[in-house]
Amino acid sequence: LTMKMFFGLNLLAVVAIAKKLAQAPTTFSCDYYQYNADYQKSPEPDEPASPMQCPENYWPKEDHHNIQFDTSWDKAKLRDTCCVPTCGTVTCDAGYIKNDAYNSNILDDAANKNQICCDIQCGNNAYGCPEGMKVGDASLPGTSAKECCKSTCGIYNCSGPYTLDVSKKDTVGNTHEECCLKTCKAYPHCERSTGWAHWDEKNESAGLTQEACCVPLCSNTAKFTCSSGFFVPKERNDWINGTKTHNGSSQSVCCKATCVAHKCGFGWAANQSLANKWGETDEECCQPTCGNFECDWTKGWGADGTKASLLLSEVGAKNESLDESCCQPTCKQWECPNNETWMTPTGNYKDNLTKQSNEDCCAKACNQHTCTTGSLVLIPANKVTIGDDDEVCCEPAECPKFRDPVNKTKMGKDKYCNSIEDEEECGKAYSVMEMTQNVTAVNGTTSTVKDLALVSCKFDPEYKLCRVDVSAALKGCRGFKIEE
Repeated sequence: LTMKMFFGLNLLAVVAIAKKLAQAPTTFSCDYYQYNADYQKSPEPDEPASPMQCPENYWPKEDHHNIQFDTSWDKAKLRDTCCVPTCGTVTCDAGYIKNDAYNSNILDDAANKNQICCDIQCGNNAYGCPEGMKVGDASLPGTSAKECCKSTCGIYNCSGPYTLDVSKKDTVGNTHEECCLKTCKAYPHCERSTGWAHWDEKNESAGLTQEACCVPLCSNTAKFTCSSGFFVPKERNDWINGTKTHNGSSQSVCCKATCVAHKCGFGWAANQSLANKWGETDEECCQPTCGNFECDWTKGWGADGTKASLLLSEVGAKNESLDESCCQPTCKQWECPNNETWMTPTGNYKDNLTKQSNEDCCAKACNQHTCTTGSLVLIPANKVTIGDDDEVCCEPAECPKFRDPVNKTKMGKDKYCNSIEDEEECGKAYSVMEMTQNVTAVNGTTSTVKDLALVSCKFDPEYKLCRVDVSAALKGCRGFKIEE
């Protein structure tokens, strides 16, 4: 061929191709759609896809035969025009879990993806588990208590030498390994030779150590400490250790007190020669002092605090009377002078006073008392009467004139005022009478009190009669009595 013919043929081919391209359609039925990586395959009109192919997790739309697409569209629009997504494209919401068995389910626009494509998880259900059970794995699918609830260790029977591990009471489990702990009943190492003893009270308690399952013996001194002054005697080595209260602190029963730990009470002094001896009482550890001696009150001796710390062993060694060495004399040993000033007290009410003077041990006579008002005077026997107040030592100031026969005359037993005719004799006459009066106490009760009174006679000039003047009766005069 000549060069001219070659270029002529090529030109015709190009024109034919251009003419063909110009006549090619741009829209096709989805029957012609076939997914490829670029979504850009442009099938020829006479070459429909066989079969039509959608991307993974997409299915052809039910009416795809009647749907047209344009090859100029982007790949997503091409896909969504001809295809519908399935559950394989779905991510489940919280509380739901993906189930691959649903991947081929078609997901239309109105569908609830969680209901069509997912299973509800056990932790997202509102039902309650029966007592002793709880949701096992909250992430697993489940729609009932039967599917989701599992037994907890709280209802598991830990048989044999096992007991429930209380820390796992609410944990899901149904085996010894999951729920139980070995008890001390199975622990074999509580030998006395090692300083431990078996403790029956711990048989049902969890434990796998000596500390948890055994009780220490007194020989196991690594497990307790005696207080200062306390030691473990050999005879207690095989005792079971425990505690008691000793002087306000916790003290093991293994420990026994020595006298160095004892504090002597009143009337006792420490005895250094007994410091390392067993003992915990004054009698065991101390020596008595005068404070422990009972002075003889019946002989006029009373306790003397200044001598309380003197050792009885020392004052006794001097062959002295312990009363004289440890005590002080009381008023019982004091002799009152009875000299119309200081008298021996009646009733011995001062005997036990640890004093030695008239002022402290004797009683005053009334002659040292001064009556508090001018209407009172000292009683006649004021030098021998013991007292220091008005009630004991004083009487009305009118009383002395009744003792003076010049002024007053006491009538005999059977003589009365109305038997006297002389006016002057009537004015001097009086009698001693018993009079009564009602007295009301502080609590409101009333009682009748009898008292002696000096009742004078009074002359009535109108009737020329001598009468009894009860209105002028005088009470409180000492030394008067009714004539018998």
